[in-house]
Amino acid sequence: MKTHLGLSGASAKKTAENLEVVLANTFILYTKTLNFHWHVVGSNFMELHGLFQGQYEALALSVDDIAERIRTLGFKAPGTLVEFLHLTTLHENKEDLKATEMLKHLLHDYETMIYHTRNTLTDIDEKDVGSRALLEGLLTHYEKTSWILGAYL
Repeated sequence: MKTHLGLSGASAKKTAENLEVVLANTFILYTKTLNFHWHVVGSNFMELHGLFQGQYEALALSVDDIAERIRTLGFKAPGTLVEFLHLTTLHENKEDLKATEMLKHLLHDYETMIYHTRNTLTDIDEKDVGSRALLEGLLTHYEKTSWILGAYL
């Protein structure tokens, strides 16, 4: 069943395609942050372990919100690792990293998310208030998280 949102089919499709990349990036960042949560060591273990947990929990909620927005627009949301890896603009880490390197990688990824989200916002029909509001909320979260990560470095 398709919902009538008052948007053109082409506009909704373009937005859904942009949101697919946002979804993939968010899922990859969620996975990376969860991995860092599991493997961080060092004198600030407890602090970073907790920081990473808060971040991956927030990202998990965002994954659901983004996927549901794609569905609301009338499209199938990607939901497999293969799809996410094909769509993402982020890179996974395969090597063991020190805590400072983890922070640097996460900061870089959040900065990438900020850049992509801003560009996505410029592509979205002004009438698509729902998608714009979702992305503006995500952007605010990405900016604050970048500031927090940067404060550690």
